[in-house]
Amino acid sequence: MTALRDISQLWAMAHVLVVFLLLFEPRRPWRPTIAICVSGAVVMSVVTLAAAAVLGVPPFALIFFTCSLPSMALFFWISKYRNGRFFFLFCLSDTMCIWLIQVTSLLDRLVGGEYAVMFAGRLILFPLAEWFIWKQLRRPYQELQRKLERGWWLFSLIGLLYYLMLVMVSIPVDDPMPGWRGLLLLLLVLALMPLTYISILHSLWRQMRMYENTRLMEVQRKDYDALCQKMEVGRIYRHDMRHHLAAVEGLLQQGDNGGALNYVRSLSGGLEELAEPVRCANSAVNAVLTAYIVQAGNEGCTVETKL
Repeated sequence: MTALRDISQLWAMAHVLVVFLLLFEPRRPWRPTIAICVSGAVVMSVVTLAAAAVLGVPPFALIFFTCSLPSMALFFWISKYRNGRFFFLFCLSDTMCIWLIQVTSLLDRLVGGEYAVMFAGRLILFPLAEWFIWKQLRRPYQELQRKLERGWWLFSLIGLLYYLMLVMVSIPVDDPMPGWRGLLLLLLVLALMPLTYISILHSLWRQMRMYENTRLMEVQRKDYDALCQKMEVGRIYRHDMRHHLAAVEGLLQQGDNGGALNYVRSLSGGLEELAEPVRCANSAVNAVLTAYIVQAGNEGCTVETKL
């Protein structure tokens, strides 16, 4: 039955890499990135198993030194984000996989499956977790990484603390079960970790939405200010229209047809500037486009649109 134990450990180590890559954004194209990751994972797995066989300890006791630290350096080198976003993702993926490893190991111990329950559980739960990440978590998480720049270092520290706690309270596969205090501590950590990550991701998502809403409100405010300014100019034009007509009448009475024509043209040009262009039927999109096109025009840019 030890073959099931060894296969399940290799399976879990391979899927740590898969979980990480599902949320990872590299600075290189995906084909060389995957080749680098797979090669690194194979080397680290071989080193871990060889060191465990030589030292006579379970591989889980060595993965921090033979897998976690080397893989962190490797992924940091090929990552698009070299800041708190990278370290949070690294801690998130590692602790998620360690959580699954401990849950399946604990279930196997409780039912006396002799590694069969552990093997079957990991065989099923890891693909299910990856399917959930791909379908539900991947796009929102990558959107968070692209749009938010603050808060990642604090959340990375939380992830690191959970990683250390899991390593400290985890029960190696072949070790005897601890007393009720040790078992209760492990269960508390296993229960708190997903709740904490859900709270962190929810907080980040709300922060991003608040940022986007504030940005949209600022665009609409600028559009509103421009509209108010044009309305004020229009009011002045309407108020002065009688004087303009009197001026045109005076020029015509004097026989200055050219001056009257130029005066009318200048009035027409001013009225055209007051007209609010409608570029599309969607009022929100129209407001955003108008605000930026007006801003570009004020800076001397020529903008052409086709919507």
